[in-house]
Parts: sequence; structure tokens; C-alpha cells
Amino acid sequence: MKNCQRHIITAVTYGLFALGTLLLQPSTAQATQDDIRLSLSPVDRLLAGNPAKGVHPLSATIAEVSLGIYPVGGGYHRWHGQLWADVGMLALGPHLLFRFGLSVQTVADYQNSIKFRLVRLYYDAAPGFDIRLGPGVLSVGYRHRCSHGADVAVPGRILIRSGLDVAYRLQKELGPLQFRGELVVQATAAGQNQDTLFQPRALVYTTGGLTWAIVGRLGLVASAGIGVAVAGTGDDTTFGLASPLGEAQAVPLPAAAVGLQFEGRGATARVLLHYQRLLDSGNTAVSNSPDLLAVRIEFAWLGHRTGKQGPRSPTTRGEVQSGD
Repeated sequence: MKNCQRHIITAVTYGLFALGTLLLQPSTAQATQDDIRLSLSPVDRLLAGNPAKGVHPLSATIAEVSLGIYPVGGGYHRWHGQLWADVGMLALGPHLLFRFGLSVQTVADYQNSIKFRLVRLYYDAAPGFDIRLGPGVLSVGYRHRCSHGADVAVPGRILIRSGLDVAYRLQKELGPLQFRGELVVQATAAGQNQDTLFQPRALVYTTGGLTWAIVGRLGLVASAGIGVAVAGTGDDTTFGLASPLGEAQAVPLPAAAVGLQFEGRGATARVLLHYQRLLDSGNTAVSNSPDLLAVRIEFAWLGHRTGKQGPRSPTTRGEVQSGD
């Protein structure tokens, strides 16, 4: 019992320390450039490590690696590399999880002698809670996003967009088909953009996803989404909830992906054709919304505690399950 209490205290302490660091030092936190996160995986996979009762610290971990090349890249996108992880910090019974996610992405173009010039870095940090609610999963958290230019390759701007992130996700199994749906609302509590004529204040989007088991462990995966971002204007490079909206504009953000997926015994691999429109790449002195088309190779791992667990998604087959 004492050991369990110590684990709980440790996990909560680390989580609160990390969250406090984000809130107090928003320019130093760790993102992906994707404004619309497409639905390509089971919506409740991180909850797979939750116990049927009691408390599990460090109950599950998801890790993903993505490599991409851009046939269409808006001038400054040719390659990307991304690392992303989401950790179940504290699982409370079968229905509640405190999690913490981090990701970093590098983007390079081909405008130097070796055809690989590092242009921009994107960072993301997202503490929050996953809650089984009704037929789906409710996620409530604080997401910090920032991006910085690299090696002064392109005149650009530091972008920061941090605030409330709320999502509700559903999935349904019909034989070899899995359907997924998601609604996400984001509100900027603290932001930065040197282009004062374009200051993103909120984003609402919805996505749908489909996985079709074709033969054995090989399947077809697809997802599409549409979002609308609201941007305002201001007199300062920084802005927040109390800042006047100024002249508002709505920016449509479509995204879609289709490809093949193979579920191995230790990892899931995907090859995708991925399209998206960015809200603002951060490159150049003024805001821009490029349309990007990429071929992505992705690998995902899921490790979670085994033993006396609560409800588990049947779709986590093929992803690694590690014991206590």
C-alpha cells in the first residue's frame, strides 16, 4: 500500500511540475505542424493499461515515428521527421487516465548543396485527462504548440499557440471494418505571432476515420477532416483570452490521408498519402497557409501493463503489450 502511495505521489508530482513549467515558461515547451490531427488509430488505445479497479502509475505508453517527403510543399517543405510519445501517467480505475504527450518535428527543404536544409522546428506538449464517457472517450487538457526557425534558413516568425484542448472520440467495429469519429475544440489562452494581422484565437474541427482489415494483418486506413480557425488582429505580438479580437477572419483547414497499414506483433506500420492545409507555416515575415501533400512512413508502438485491467479495445491487437 505504501509503495502504491509513493507511486501515486511521484506520478502526480512529475505531472504537476511539467504542467507548471509549461504554463510559466510557454516559449520553452515541446509539436507537430498538423493543425488537423487525422483519426488513424483506435481512439481508446492509451486506456488499455487502466486497471479494473485501483490505481496504476505509468500505465501505458504510445510512441510514434514519422518520416515524410513532400511532392507539394509550398516552397519550404521537402522532408520531415517526427517523434511523438504519449504516456499514461496515472490510471484511476477503468475509466480515468491522466496522460502527458510530447512531440518534436523537423522540416527541411532542398535549397542547399546537399538538398537538405533544415528550415523549421515544431514542438508540442499536451497534459490532460482521458475519460470513458458514454460510447466514447472525452479528452480534456492543455496543449502548448510552438515553432521556431532553424539555422536562419528562412526569414520567419516564432509561433506560439497554447490553451484548452477538448475532444470527444467514438469508434465502432463492424466485422473487418472499424469506424472512428472525432470532434475537437481548441481555444488559445496565450499566443505569439509577429504578424499582428493574423493571431489565431480558436480552432474547431471534426474528422472521420476507417480501417479495413483486407487480409491477415494488412489493412487499408483512411481519414478525412475539416476545420475552421478563427484569427483576429492585435496591437502586440503576444495575445491571450483577454485580448480584443479585432478584425476576425475564418480560415478553412481541410485534411485527408489514405494508405496501407500492417499490424505486426511489436509495432504498427503505415504508408500514407497525406494532404493538409496549414493555418500558418511560420515561414516568411507574414502569415501564410500552404497546401501540403506528403508521402508518410509511420511506425507506432503501444506498451501497457497487463494483469487486472479494465475494458480494453479489441483493436489494440498487433501492438506490443508489456507486463508489469
